[in-house]
Amino acid sequence: MEDSTRRKLFRPSAAPGKEKCGHFEPTISTSPNAARGTDIHAEICEKVPRLWRELLKAIKGPEDVEPALSFINPPYIRYAVRIMYESGLRNISAPEQVVELHDAKGDFVTEGICDLYGINEPLELMVYDWKTGQERDYSAQVVLYGLCRMQEDNFKKAWLYEVFVDQERTYRTEITRELAEERIFKIVESVRNPREHTMNKHCDWCDLQHDCPAWLWERKKLGGYLPQKERSEISFEERLELVKSNPVLLGHFMTTWKRMEKYVKKAGITEYALDQMKKGQKLNGLKLALSSRGTQYITLE
Repeated sequence: MEDSTRRKLFRPSAAPGKEKCGHFEPTISTSPNAARGTDIHAEICEKVPRLWRELLKAIKGPEDVEPALSFINPPYIRYAVRIMYESGLRNISAPEQVVELHDAKGDFVTEGICDLYGINEPLELMVYDWKTGQERDYSAQVVLYGLCRMQEDNFKKAWLYEVFVDQERTYRTEITRELAEERIFKIVESVRNPREHTMNKHCDWCDLQHDCPAWLWERKKLGGYLPQKERSEISFEERLELVKSNPVLLGHFMTTWKRMEKYVKKAGITEYALDQMKKGQKLNGLKLALSSRGTQYITLE
């Protein structure tokens, strides 16, 4: 039987979404991009520590840095090694170490795999998290890993590196244990005692979006904003002009409209309809058209 005292409250990778809404549950992606990210991440964790050590041995002076780095490929590996070198790292752990988070009472909260951590010359904690693909705000996850290491090794502060290897962009944060605890323990509390569902930028990656009360209400609002002749004494065109003439209403309408566009895109309705029409299924009011590049798309009849 599973020990309930060791059950994860949430996965560390869900921390960014949980910070915005305690109900957030991450969608598990099976797309080619996700598979690529997994492969690259494994390659970085396997190769970068060894290449970093070799780089330190090869460099005798500042003029040796760029020639030594030029031999490292592919570019995302080279960039990760560069960040390790330029950050002043002097000693590292084995890659992909399991770290644990405990709350203020010392109770187990969750565990995850920290990509890499070590110390610099002043013996300060350094934590690295490699990211591939689209750049997003993962800072809550990185702070969580940093807090795990501070709890384990009794550090008072840490340097956190959120490294996007595809974009070759790095966000470095210096954080004290006190500030890390304040941020992460707030997330823990919001998961244990979730409040209202809140729409936020992480909704696109939430597995519960289709049943989320906040999004159900958003869909209802769109119906209220849309001009509907049969439900109003004014005409369709007049409703549109009313929306356009009122900046407040226009703002509400466009915000909800853009949110619904993202919602429909995530649901894959357009791709599904296109696939059905390619198979011969007729959909009223729609037809297949051919783009200048020779690809088919759906348009109105």
